[in-house]
Amino acid sequence: MDQNLSWIPHLKEVIKNFANKLSVLKKSKFLPSHVSELLYVKVIQPSILYSSPSACWGGVNQTELFKKLERQPCRTARIVFGFSPDMPTVDVLASVKWNTLTYMYERSLIKLFFKDYHGMLPSTLAEELIIHGDRLSSRLKHGLIVPSFACKYVKNSISYRGAVLWNAIGRTNRSILERTDLKSFFKNVVKCNTFKEFNFNVKF
Repeated sequence: MDQNLSWIPHLKEVIKNFANKLSVLKKSKFLPSHVSELLYVKVIQPSILYSSPSACWGGVNQTELFKKLERQPCRTARIVFGFSPDMPTVDVLASVKWNTLTYMYERSLIKLFFKDYHGMLPSTLAEELIIHGDRLSSRLKHGLIVPSFACKYVKNSISYRGAVLWNAIGRTNRSILERTDLKSFFKNVVKCNTFKEFNFNVKF
């Protein structure tokens, strides 16, 4: 795989499509706010999430371009609910109780690794994500070996980031990794502070 491959052109297109959809929403101000919110949550947001899989976000989720994409839900909330342009982004998102794209990325990632760890994924995909067998981490029960990397491409990959996130949760909440039911596992993951506060701290 060429380490110079980039999701940046794709992300630029996603941002452009998002902006186009928001312009349509802006022209529909005659709609009640709850209807506009439903339009965003049920139509616009899913189309953006579908266009931005975990593989894509893994390589760009701390770049300025991704931060630009992260600002789009805040713009949407201002349009839908008429919030003041001076209202801080944190307050806007807290008011509408919408998840950030970073949160949704990490949520998708940890679900994917749970399914892989418990053999719920096709073998062709599973083999690309987790280092299995005797090479599971011996320092952490149910822990994973984090792939070594010689280039930014690997460090930005979902196989690297998924293992880092999985192990971080296990170090502070070991009992969570012992759960075998996805619903129970995920319910406990989203409640733990490690997941809420997690940051990959990748410098680009």
